[in-house]
Amino acid sequence: MRFSDQFSKYYEEFLNDSTIEIKIARVDLVRPNNILLFIFRQESGTFGTVANLSDEARVMNARQHLIYTYVAQYSAFARLRFALEKMFARPLDLTYSSDRNVTMYESAKPMALLYQPLTYYDDTFVLQEYFIPKQNFQQWYDKLKDILKRKYEYVYLLNLTIRFVKRDQLTLLSYTKRHDSYAFVFYFRIKRNELGDNEVKSIHQTLIQLAFQCQGTFYLPYRQHYTYQQILQAYPMFEEFLEKKTSYDSIGLFSNDWYEYYRPESTVSIMVNQINEVELITNKFSVVEQRRTNSFHKIRDIVSIGDGGRCINELRQILKIKDGLVYIVNDRQRWTDIIERRTLFPIGRFVPCNFSNLTDVPIPSDSTDLVICYMGLHHLPQDQLHIFFKMIYRILRPNGLFLFREHHATEQLKPLLDVAHMVFNAVTGVDCELERKEIRAFRTIEQWRSCVRQTGFQDTFIYDEQEDDPTDDIMLTFRKPETECINTNDTNEIISNKTYTKVSAYFESNYFRPCEWLVVRILMAFGAYLNHTPFYYFPFMKYISIYWSLSLTEADFAIRKYGIIAALFVSPAFLMSITVGTFLTVAFLQLEFVSFIIRAIPAAQYKDEYEQLIIEKVDDHHEEFNFKESIDERINDIQILKENHLYAIQVPRHHTFTLILKKFALHSIKFNLISISQQNEQIQLELAVNNNNEERLVWVKQRSNMDIIYEFKNPVNPNQTHIILRVTIRNLFSFIRECTRFEADNSLTIIQIYDHFYY
Repeated sequence: MRFSDQFSKYYEEFLNDSTIEIKIARVDLVRPNNILLFIFRQESGTFGTVANLSDEARVMNARQHLIYTYVAQYSAFARLRFALEKMFARPLDLTYSSDRNVTMYESAKPMALLYQPLTYYDDTFVLQEYFIPKQNFQQWYDKLKDILKRKYEYVYLLNLTIRFVKRDQLTLLSYTKRHDSYAFVFYFRIKRNELGDNEVKSIHQTLIQLAFQCQGTFYLPYRQHYTYQQILQAYPMFEEFLEKKTSYDSIGLFSNDWYEYYRPESTVSIMVNQINEVELITNKFSVVEQRRTNSFHKIRDIVSIGDGGRCINELRQILKIKDGLVYIVNDRQRWTDIIERRTLFPIGRFVPCNFSNLTDVPIPSDSTDLVICYMGLHHLPQDQLHIFFKMIYRILRPNGLFLFREHHATEQLKPLLDVAHMVFNAVTGVDCELERKEIRAFRTIEQWRSCVRQTGFQDTFIYDEQEDDPTDDIMLTFRKPETECINTNDTNEIISNKTYTKVSAYFESNYFRPCEWLVVRILMAFGAYLNHTPFYYFPFMKYISIYWSLSLTEADFAIRKYGIIAALFVSPAFLMSITVGTFLTVAFLQLEFVSFIIRAIPAAQYKDEYEQLIIEKVDDHHEEFNFKESIDERINDIQILKENHLYAIQVPRHHTFTLILKKFALHSIKFNLISISQQNEQIQLELAVNNNNEERLVWVKQRSNMDIIYEFKNPVNPNQTHIILRVTIRNLFSFIRECTRFEADNSLTIIQIYDHFYY
């Protein structure tokens, strides 16, 4: 068919033809004005009406495999395909058979496997279907053509077929409840990553909005790219469906990911508190002693939430745990914890947690094997449950277990649960105010399971119900999924069998590298310290203590990992660490001794040191000049010697002295330097000529009012020449301004302007 605006009328001519069994319309994806209509008429014959089932599941034939695996995403093939299908009047990708099941089947083989072993594409396939009332076909299709012409980076439209669906008022969630409709079936191939999913989601949202404009709907069970409000708009009976589902399946036995994703949160009854009213069901932990492949591993590290550790010792006996860490997460420590755990000594590290305002806890990620929550989750703020579950998920190792107990709170049981809590509060002395504020967010067990699964946990379906408990208290077990990891044994075997230039290392050496580099950073810190403070105030002894503490810690880890011989007597890294540390210690002990003597001299007591500058302000337009705001806030003791012209200013010594002098020299207001601490002749400074720039070196030597004292090549960077020179104080600012021109192109650097000792 040439023009799409004739399609609806032409298609409807075949609707009532009883000889036609199948009608498939296919859109030209390159020129969407063109639509092909394929008709399959009923044949007469002696074959049966029901096809025999094969022993093996049907999979794609070679022609279909070629089309959808390698070429369907290219526009050139799309043109060729449409031309061939028009020429031969049959779809290239369908099997021609007298059996409807053979013609319309879908491959039972996962699409991702169709590429292998010849090549590998990390792609997947997505279907989506939209139902447009037949009277609005042209309104939909005119706008759809513009959408089809857009270019996408991570999504390819492989097929767009059209079929006809009659009005259905029998099915509850019917997508054609009000009108006979055309169904547009989109078949996408997308990159199997977030970029591909986001791009196809954007396309789906565009098509959903267009379908709504045309009074249409969309098919539900495919990708979850629509909102709850869009479901209600397309399926106003959706809430009735949820009610009927709950009525017929009150415990939530039948469920799937789509239902869990879109069903609204259950309403819960709420009051407020955190009462540790539950007790451990002992001798029910044999389930976690299983050692099957891909099952539960040896439990070593435990987190107990909501009590003082009352059952930890008993639990460790049951599970035969001899070592490992224990974390006790609770709101506070109580003296009654001693009675509950039956020992005066702590059985684990206490971690405080405010259960009324949940936040994450300072427990390392992937560090525990078992988390047991003894307090009822119904007492937690329900809007913060996701924080609580994410915290548990974070601290568990892959395959780690999360155990908790909750009531199966059906509507019939909730009044009894409220009474049980009130009686418990009365017996334990909870006052009326806390009783009134207690949170009681009761849910059914399936609802609790759904909450936990949404965080990423896997439901083990292992549970235990306390006998003769009228509150229907059930212990549930969830598992953190195991992450995919590289088979290091296979990888190491492959690497070891390869021929290449190999670099080997001492395994234990990495434990001592932090010690070596700590020495480097200590020396760097010492050099930076001298920029602003005399050496005899440097904390030599503290750094020595830190170094040897780190060395002992690293040596302990290395010994436990590799043994004392390999770690201490064979390792060159350990010998290097000891040697460098000894040299540092000897040097710092001598410096500390000298520093102690200097600090004992009263005259040597450290205080802020300043140089005094006599500055002339040449510009008269800024009568009330603020030196601290305009130059540097570290300037001190500003004295006016001559109104608006001469100032005596104190500036800090050392490296700050250089920075402030450069700021004066480069300020927009012109200043003249008269003297520095009563000296008005010459002052020394150091320059660096970079990149072996002979022209800049000659320029320095040609300056007047200065003398070069010493010149040397930088031993670390031979391309840099250092020059120490004397400049007359009155010409210092002008010389700085001249040098700054060349600092911009990195041919010259002012290293430092040297200050004086003072008395």
